[in-house]
Amino acid sequence: MVHGDSPLARGNLSKSGPMCRLQGPRDASSGFVGLLWSSFSLVPPSLRHLKQSDSAKLQEIKDYGWNIYSSPRAVRSGGGIGVLYRDGVTVNLKQMNKNFKSFQVQEVLIGTGDDLTRLCNVYRPPYTGKARFTESHFLEEFTEYLADLSLKTGYPLLMGDFNFHVHDLSNLYTKKLLGLLDSFGYDQLVPILPTHVRGGTLDLVICPKERIDNVRSVAVVPDGTTSDHHLVLAELQLKTMPAEFRTRREAETYRDFKSIDIEIFRQLLSEIDWSDLMQITSVEAAIRLYSEKLESVVEKTVTLKK
Repeated sequence: MVHGDSPLARGNLSKSGPMCRLQGPRDASSGFVGLLWSSFSLVPPSLRHLKQSDSAKLQEIKDYGWNIYSSPRAVRSGGGIGVLYRDGVTVNLKQMNKNFKSFQVQEVLIGTGDDLTRLCNVYRPPYTGKARFTESHFLEEFTEYLADLSLKTGYPLLMGDFNFHVHDLSNLYTKKLLGLLDSFGYDQLVPILPTHVRGGTLDLVICPKERIDNVRSVAVVPDGTTSDHHLVLAELQLKTMPAEFRTRREAETYRDFKSIDIEIFRQLLSEIDWSDLMQITSVEAAIRLYSEKLESVVEKTVTLKK
């Protein structure tokens, strides 16, 4: 669960389930969304049987009052991740610069400028004939991912189905994973309880050590659906944007520099008369005039959007 205890957050961000899985076709809609408490605001699940073509299921999720960022498998079922969120929670999906072979990851930013959390939704499929990626392969790629993550904005919070048996501290790869997390300054917060119906702590919540106080009440509970994974719930303290500031931001405009015609832009720059700039003796006045001339070209060539 995610909720906000600060005055900024109260009423805007309540509780959310940071991790759960959808298995059967109906779990992706009414069977799953129907069990969500009204106080939930953000849920990053694994979507095992939700595909890109399942428009009816995605619409049913929206009919329950939820929005979804979904990254399902394009062709077959199995795997897939997504984030469910309610209106009133500012959630921004971030573009991934690299796709990894041994796991899927989806990142969203939640919170406000000085207290951003980067929620990293991870799914590592087990080794199969169609997914021939071992634990060693995953650890190699995950090391690269954590290094890259340390350079991004927002406090990272990783969660999802890692398919690592972290309850078995004698397991070589469990030791390597926990050692890797420790080397990057992370702790694994899910209690050593079965998160799968067949046993084993496979679903994890991973947080920077200095932010552990922001993640509370991590618990494993049966979800009552046909999923073979249990729900893992947690509380995350966040500051969210008050409604009046959120409305103001939504009304703001920006320049879409991707739409610029570079040839016209260069032509207009070449036509600028700089002679009056050379006659100015004040540095401040020269900078102001220089900026005004450039802004005039930008206004003519770069589309203004909301």
